[in-house]
Amino acid sequence: MDMQPDRSQIIAIQYLRGIAALMVVVHHARNPKPWLYNPLEHYQAFAWGVDIFFVISGFIMYLVARNDNPLTFLEKRIIRIVPLYWATTLFLLLLSVQFKIWTLDQNTLIHVLQSLFFIPHYSPTVPDRIWPFLILGWTLNYEMLFYCIFALGLLFRQTLAVSLVSIICLAFAGVWLTSDSALLTAYTQPIILEFIAGMLIASLYVAKTLSPKLGGLALVGFAGLMSLPAFGYSEDATVVMAGRIVSSALIVFGTVSVGSRLGFSKLFHEIGNASYSIYLTHGIALVISNVVWSKVPITGWLQFGGKLIIALVISIMTGIAIYYYVEKPLLRWLRSRSKNIKGRFAHLRKRLV
Repeated sequence: MDMQPDRSQIIAIQYLRGIAALMVVVHHARNPKPWLYNPLEHYQAFAWGVDIFFVISGFIMYLVARNDNPLTFLEKRIIRIVPLYWATTLFLLLLSVQFKIWTLDQNTLIHVLQSLFFIPHYSPTVPDRIWPFLILGWTLNYEMLFYCIFALGLLFRQTLAVSLVSIICLAFAGVWLTSDSALLTAYTQPIILEFIAGMLIASLYVAKTLSPKLGGLALVGFAGLMSLPAFGYSEDATVVMAGRIVSSALIVFGTVSVGSRLGFSKLFHEIGNASYSIYLTHGIALVISNVVWSKVPITGWLQFGGKLIIALVISIMTGIAIYYYVEKPLLRWLRSRSKNIKGRFAHLRKRLV
């Protein structure tokens, strides 16, 4: 009999989602500025909070949706991911046009439409990067790929096997594939193996093979992830990529293992709940923190530390506010509308029969 997800384990994952989101905030907050003392200018490890996100995604999807109807699964994921992403992208477009950062011409519209529909493409402003209009949305392109593969597995009632074979084949294709296609280049990157890592961890959890004694692996994973830049390899190097996959998998594995021993923290639970909002909107918070902190007459480590703290505080406050006043009401309304539409179709089908 399948093991049902324990609330303590899910809370532990919520905490980890929040930590991953804050890692990304720190990475962008330490971006170089002419006025900022920046000892972490070339330190990339905090960016790899996204790797933790991908492993968590694989874990959660297998744990809670492995027996779903494929269409129902896709509907749930679209409702969960798309509305806030679209709203944030369109808000950024309005601001960019208003402040003349972008011109609303055909190229811009194509760029935005490709971004809204999760089509990987090269950025018009940074041609060697496969970036959507809202740059942070590059991770959602991978999420949507994973959801489609997962739904295919649901269709054939072999969720783990289909996902495992499909993603491994794509990753291996990337080893020898040379293509100018942004879509092919993006979807054959080894980073997609992190979804499989999450699913495998979930399968071990369902099989009741995890022990709290393995919780220390989370610390090993964090130590590994944080030390990877010391190797001196570029972000895309094989050694670093392999380290990111293994380290993020260990972090999630250890966190799930020790989850039942974690106490409840309202703050980290709220940050975890709002992690998607924090991730998508922290750019706004960083602009505010830059404007405020650049005028403070301090230098050195005090300036840098203060910059990170104020960036984190504003990002958390902004993200939680958007979660409660935008994301959550929007999700509730869309789910209600979906339920009503399904009810009407069911009623109509009964009448026709």
